[in-house]
Amino acid sequence: MPCWLVPIADRLKSNFGRRAAPTASTVSKSTRYRPRYTVLAYFPEVTTDPPAMHWAPCHASVIKRFKASVTCPYGHGLTLRGHRIAADGTVHPSVVCPSSECVFHEYIVLKGWPFGAVD
Repeated sequence: MPCWLVPIADRLKSNFGRRAAPTASTVSKSTRYRPRYTVLAYFPEVTTDPPAMHWAPCHASVIKRFKASVTCPYGHGLTLRGHRIAADGTVHPSVVCPSSECVFHEYIVLKGWPFGAVD
């Protein structure tokens, strides 16, 4: 190794050498792993534009494509176009509000879903 690289190599060893793995006592509570809990929100059926936390079925001619209209708790409307609905009304994958300022992201169940499984 050239002589001018020795000080750099020593500095790198001291800066990036093996460190002890962090333990629960050395990691602050704010950086510890927190599991994500799945929340099931029940949306009762309505026949008009759905208010917050409600759903309405799409027209029968497009139900296979758009499935249902849903309104998040903050009043933003969306359709379940890219989702699957089980016979009991469980929607997969989770529903994310398309509004950029909204934080709604939950697994939902459409209470009273009468149309069976729709993919």
